[in-house]
Amino acid sequence: MNYVWWRWNLDISTATLSKQFATWYWFQWLYINPQEDIALTSQYWTPWTIRWYSFTNKDISTATLDWTKQPVSLIHCVFWNKNWTHIYFWTHSWKAIYEYTTENWNVQNMTYSKVKDVWDVVQCIWIDDSETYVVVAWTWNDWHWISLLQMLTPWDISTATVIKTATMSFNIHGIFFDKKMKHCIMCEYNASSWKVHQYDRDILNENSPTETHILWPVWFTIWYANITSNWKKMYASREDWYIYEYSL
Repeated sequence: MNYVWWRWNLDISTATLSKQFATWYWFQWLYINPQEDIALTSQYWTPWTIRWYSFTNKDISTATLDWTKQPVSLIHCVFWNKNWTHIYFWTHSWKAIYEYTTENWNVQNMTYSKVKDVWDVVQCIWIDDSETYVVVAWTWNDWHWISLLQMLTPWDISTATVIKTATMSFNIHGIFFDKKMKHCIMCEYNASSWKVHQYDRDILNENSPTETHILWPVWFTIWYANITSNWKKMYASREDWYIYEYSL
């Protein structure tokens, strides 16, 4: 993932729409690589599919579909590590996080490696550069929380154990952290209120206020969003099958 160092004046509430691209299918996860020439999405519901798009001149509106990959398991959302050697994805119904390995960035030939059974519905995960820490967002009825897990063996999701948990006031559908895990953006999913939250404190630290954040109110459901490493753009996936590019 294109992790960032938060600039001191980053304010997503000022985001303005600049480009968009129609994928023409329902997806819930979005990844834009640091070079801004590849977009990866995961299709939610039948057929459960990973899709790879390429685009030119950092212009998402030029994207074209290059290939698709259908995993053996029902896929909900996907996470790639920074070297593209490990892929993690998770499901709603099976309550598990799966780890696959690849070689030479060949995602079509990914091989099953490990699995971590979890106790409830996982909405999204985020994994740090060292692939030691895993942030998991959960939801169950009206309960929403974030857990910090530690992999006892790096790159081995089966060894992950919970070391800290924080309760949240809303249903998190996407989460994106900076390198130090002290700043993040979260996509809120709610039938009547859709927002992207920007937190400028460590939400997993009990000594930090959990409501110090900037809200970016939107009038549609955003599944997932991430910020480019130069802090100038935010890409977001929307429930209307579009990828949107915003200027910050």
